[in-house]
Amino acid sequence: MRAMRRRRTQCGQSLIEMALLAPFLIVLMAGSAQVGVIAYGSVTADTAAREGARVASERPVNATSFPGVSATFSGCQPIDVASNYAVQAVCNNLGILDSSKVTVTITKNVDVTALAPRPAYRLVGAPVMPSASCSASYMVVSGTVSGIPAGQTAYITTDQDLSINLAVPSATPTYSYCFPNVATQTLFANVGTACSGAHDSATIGMNVSTVNFTLVANAPCDTLITTTTALTPASTTVAQGQSTTLTATVTPNTGTAAPTGSATFYDGATPLGMVTLGPSGAASLSTPATLAPGSHSITAVYNPDPSHVGSASNAATVTVTATGIQSTTTSLSATPASAQQGTTFTFTATVSAGATGTVSFTDTFNGTFTSLGAAPLDATGKAVISTTSLAAGTHPVFASYSGDPTHGVSQSATQSVTVTVPTTGGPPPPPPIVCTDPPTGLTSMYLQMDVTYPVPVFVPFISGLFTNSGGNRNVTITQVIRIEPCGITQGQ
Repeated sequence: MRAMRRRRTQCGQSLIEMALLAPFLIVLMAGSAQVGVIAYGSVTADTAAREGARVASERPVNATSFPGVSATFSGCQPIDVASNYAVQAVCNNLGILDSSKVTVTITKNVDVTALAPRPAYRLVGAPVMPSASCSASYMVVSGTVSGIPAGQTAYITTDQDLSINLAVPSATPTYSYCFPNVATQTLFANVGTACSGAHDSATIGMNVSTVNFTLVANAPCDTLITTTTALTPASTTVAQGQSTTLTATVTPNTGTAAPTGSATFYDGATPLGMVTLGPSGAASLSTPATLAPGSHSITAVYNPDPSHVGSASNAATVTVTATGIQSTTTSLSATPASAQQGTTFTFTATVSAGATGTVSFTDTFNGTFTSLGAAPLDATGKAVISTTSLAAGTHPVFASYSGDPTHGVSQSATQSVTVTVPTTGGPPPPPPIVCTDPPTGLTSMYLQMDVTYPVPVFVPFISGLFTNSGGNRNVTITQVIRIEPCGITQGQ
């Protein structure tokens, strides 16, 4: 009986323990299942996003909508899903989830004119829309290019900015671009090769807004004439800051017809400029005065017309020699020469020999050197400062030029200006008295007075000590004081 009771008791305790643990076990199992669902959904969504990015990069044309188009897709049933492979990839990878809760939204509202780069930063061939993005030295030129073969692209260039190479496809044969706003320039439109392409050109001036091109087919290759380009510098050695003239001459290898077109000059790989060939097939360009000292390898490349083949010259070496230090002279002028205190005094320094740099101005009033400031030289070699803080008196001022890499230092002679004390009206003050010892030409004045002193006392200006032996406690002494312009002399 006791064993039976013990077994019943143990069974009851097990049931109680199971009843207590059951809720916790149920919650733990449900939570584990939910965590698994969430983790699986997160991994699936991440995989879908990655797949969408991959497909979008492979099919960029259909990866996004056009500017201004906004579309929303719900439940992975987009009305235009066939034209967007990125959306297909996302929807296909999310198919294992509840597609009714999936929403894919594509929005792209971009103002393309606001994204057009300024000419100074644009990539070659990047279109610039007609807007205020053109700099002050550029103008917007728009137009059409007729005659572009289907499926091909024409390119517009200019002889005033060699970085411009505007692409105009046959599908949209219109353009709008920032070109240099100069007195004269030639725009070229070309498509294809010199043998099978087409071309046109237009010479324009300033503030032109429209240029339309009509392409004319180039001559076949079997009729093209080869050419030879020769480059001749006027001088092979120039001083720093000077220029020399480069002449490119293009001659045909057969026939006598002078080639037309243009020639581009290069310093190494750096273009110096493009010049249109003259009637004799020659083009000339002056080297920039900014060429650094040293040797420069100069070449010329012929940009052919439809009847000729392009060619390049041999390199010509132009050596730029560094110039020595030139001596300078500095002069100084001041206006006004004399004026009351508080007046504006202007000092102008002029430095010779086309120098650059700064000039400092120094005041030597009362033997003390005080800087009045410094000013840069302008294009005429002048530096100017003004001041109103000069004290009363005579101010000797000089100017010092600090020099530049090619000009030596120099200093002007002093130029004095006089600053007077402002007057308030009435007669002018008397001139100061110049004293001599003894005074000359001046009148002395005597003053006599009686002074009573208590005794005993030491009386000023009189030697000895006065005392009174009687009952009188005071003594009266007559003093005479002589007053002179240069001082006072006391006496008895």
